[in-house]
Amino acid sequence: MATLTPERDMAAALQLPRKELARHRAGMVEGLDWEKRGRLVVYTEDGVHKLHVLLGLVDAVELPSSTPQSAKVTNARIRNPRLIMAEYEGESVLVRVNPTTRDRYVPGMLVHVRQDGAGWAEASRPRKRGVDSVALR
Repeated sequence: MATLTPERDMAAALQLPRKELARHRAGMVEGLDWEKRGRLVVYTEDGVHKLHVLLGLVDAVELPSSTPQSAKVTNARIRNPRLIMAEYEGESVLVRVNPTTRDRYVPGMLVHVRQDGAGWAEASRPRKRGVDSVALR
């Protein structure tokens, strides 16, 4: 199975705005170089290579892995409604979440997180209170 790289990860790794990537994507072939999965735009391996050639960065940038990591929620009731506290690889981290779904997080549940700049963000939201989002994949 070919690896697909989300456009948001490409923009973060290349430190470019997504609008610029979208301009370059217009000259690429949909289905072969990139495709749309729901609202998410993902690039194939060939598409990543073509984008690097278009930008003049052939093999200069290593992209982050697109697989989300799992973290264990330790505190879902902190003052900021956009954050929860989780334990990732033995250390306590703050994870940015959607404030409308924050009440679904309970201590002890597993949640998918992804690196978002200097911090962490939820990679997928739980559908029900206390049900691990990791189990749904």
